[in-house]
Amino acid sequence: MRVRTTVLAVLVVLLFAFQVAAEEVTVLWGDVLTRGIWTEYAARFEEETGIKVNTINVSYDQRFDKVVTSAMSGVGTFDVIQLDAIWTPQFAAAGWLWDITDHLDPEVLAELNPAAVDAVSYQGRIYGLPFFNSSKLFYYNEKMLQDAGFDGPPQTLDELLEYAIAVTKGSGADKVWGTVWSWAQDECLICDYVALVYAYPDGELFDENGRPVFNQGGAVKALQFMVDLLHKYEVADPASLTFHEDDVNKALAAGRAAMIFNWEGAVQEANDPATSQVPGQVRVGLIPAQPPLKSSTTLGPEGLAIMNNAPNKEAALKFVEYMMDREVQKAIFVNGGFFPVYKDLYNDPELAEMVDDFAVYGEQFSYGHSRPKVVQYNEISDILQLEIHNALLQRKSPQQALDDAAAKINALLD
Repeated sequence: MRVRTTVLAVLVVLLFAFQVAAEEVTVLWGDVLTRGIWTEYAARFEEETGIKVNTINVSYDQRFDKVVTSAMSGVGTFDVIQLDAIWTPQFAAAGWLWDITDHLDPEVLAELNPAAVDAVSYQGRIYGLPFFNSSKLFYYNEKMLQDAGFDGPPQTLDELLEYAIAVTKGSGADKVWGTVWSWAQDECLICDYVALVYAYPDGELFDENGRPVFNQGGAVKALQFMVDLLHKYEVADPASLTFHEDDVNKALAAGRAAMIFNWEGAVQEANDPATSQVPGQVRVGLIPAQPPLKSSTTLGPEGLAIMNNAPNKEAALKFVEYMMDREVQKAIFVNGGFFPVYKDLYNDPELAEMVDDFAVYGEQFSYGHSRPKVVQYNEISDILQLEIHNALLQRKSPQQALDDAAAKINALLD
C-alpha cells in the first residue's frame, strides 16, 4: 500500500510539473518592442491567465537568424515570434510556422485591415496575426504647395510631377527639391518602387506562378517615372540615390523637400519646433496613383506568429489573441506610436485627437501591397535593387534593367 501511495504521489507531482511547464510561452520579438507598453501587457497576460511569458528581445537581423536556427535544429526554442511580412513566404513554405487559419474567429478577421492580414498570409493560409499596421505614406509641405498655387496634395502621378516642377527652386544650400526619395541600393529602394508599381493600373511584379512580370506594363512605367524625376525633369534630389528613410525625413524637416514617401512618423518629426525648420507646415496625404486607381502603397506591418515546433501552441495562441485585443491595440498606439490593425479604430475620436489627419493613415493602409511574396525574397530583392539602381544611374534603360533582373530571377527560380 505504501509503495502504491508513493508511486501515486510521484505521478501527481510529475503531472503537476508538466501542467506548470505547459503553461508557459517564450516570445521572440524585436528590440523596438522593449518599450514599456509591451512588457506591461505581457505582465497583464500572465496575471490574468496564469501563463508565464518569457520574452527575448533582439535586433532585427538577430531575430531572423534565431528563428532560422531554431526551426532547422528541430528544437522548439520559441513559441511566438515577431514576424516581418517579407519573411512569411519563406518561413511558411518551409513548414516553420503553425497554420492558424482554422483557429481564428472569422468575425474578428473581418474587422482587421485585409492588407495587413495578407502580409502574414501565404497561398491563402494565415500564419500569424498582424499586431501593428505600417505602410508608406505621402508627406507634403502644405505651405510650399500653396505658395506654388496648389490648394491640396496631388491626386495622380502626373500631378505629382507637375507639382514637383513648380516647387523645385533655388541652388546650392538654398535648393528646394520637389521630391526627395530613399533610393539607396537597399531595401528602402524596393519599398518605394513597389508603391509606384501599383500606382499604375497595369502594374504587377510577379504572376500567379511566382514568375517575374515586372519587365512590362506599369512596373516599367514606374521605373521610367523614377528616372525621369531625376534626369529629365531634375525635380528629385540626386542625393536620393544614397538616401535611406531617415535621410528623407531630415530633408523634409530641413525645408529642402516639398514631397516625400515614407513610413509613419514623418509628420511629427517635421512639425516639431525643436528640431524642424518648417514646423506646422507638413501634412500627410494618400500616395497619388494613376486613374482609375485612387492610391497605392507598400506594406510594412509585422505580426505575431507561432512556430510549428512550439512547445506550447495553445498557450501561444492565447497570447497572440490577447495582444490583438482592442484595448491593447489602442494602448500600443497611445503609448508606443504603433498604428492599430482594426479598421474602425481610425474613426476613434480619442485616437484622432492624438494625430492630425489620423483617418488618412487608416485609408492609406487599405491600399497596401506586399513586397513580392516569394520564398527566395532576399535574393530576389538584391537582384532588383541592383538593376533598378543601374537604371537610376543611367547605366541601363529601365526596360533593359528590368529585363536583366527578370532573367536573373528566372535563372534563380529554375
